[in-house]
Amino acid sequence: QLMQALVNLISNAVKFCNVPEGRIDIGAGVHHEHLEIAVCDNGVGIRPEDQSLIFEQFRQVVQPDHGRPPGSGLGLAITKRIIEYHGGRIGVESSPGQGATFKIILPIKQA
Repeated sequence: QLMQALVNLISNAVKFCNVPEGRIDIGAGVHHEHLEIAVCDNGVGIRPEDQSLIFEQFRQVVQPDHGRPPGSGLGLAITKRIIEYHGGRIGVESSPGQGATFKIILPIKQA
């Protein structure tokens, strides 16, 4: 499930990257008993008023200048459910034209 969540985020980053100078960065680290994963792109970005909506089922943000066909509107909703099922949270930081950074924070269970 966690792999599917990462695949969804990376697929979105590829889909919305600026062409031909597209760039995607993926990072991970442990902070205060949590695993933090970030997927960043230099794509079209997301308006602040749309950022809370993108995690809803079948919700898509209109990108008039993007020129690529929209997806199903399920990827981020599924990703959010997976992350929350595992006790984590997901969020986005973005500005139009400045790309987006999706952050996942998951608790680390110690044995």
